[in-house]
Amino acid sequence: MKKIVGILLMTMTLFFSCKKNDENNTVHVNDKFELHEAKDWTLINEQGIDTYVGFYLKDGYRIDFDFGFLSFRSIDDFGDPEDYLYYEELVIDSCQAVITKEQRSDGIRLSAYIDKGDDRTRNRLYTFNTSNDELFKRIVKSHQFK
Repeated sequence: MKKIVGILLMTMTLFFSCKKNDENNTVHVNDKFELHEAKDWTLINEQGIDTYVGFYLKDGYRIDFDFGFLSFRSIDDFGDPEDYLYYEELVIDSCQAVITKEQRSDGIRLSAYIDKGDDRTRNRLYTFNTSNDELFKRIVKSHQFK
């Protein structure tokens, strides 16, 4: 009986010591890229199928990411810049990048697309919270691949 109680207590301790966020996702470390301007934000990893996905969160502001070969097709594949509410081509971390703002059926989305140029390393970051576009731009401009 003492063994059963001991095993039960150890199992419960292990179970309850796992850190979870409000959305039931385990908090992890990002080993693919850094957002230097978001070091004090909470990183939440989600379950991706073909890419590494998750989001950064601070004070209700959320920046999602989709990292990997399949995160977007090509940095040259955005069509006419006039089709966007905002469109900027730039260099981030010595890589080609595009920041767009577009009206979608699910709301206005501000996105950054960063392509290392090796046909593998791509990152798409986006937010539907467009209350502070400059904050988003400052954070994505601090992006650095590891």
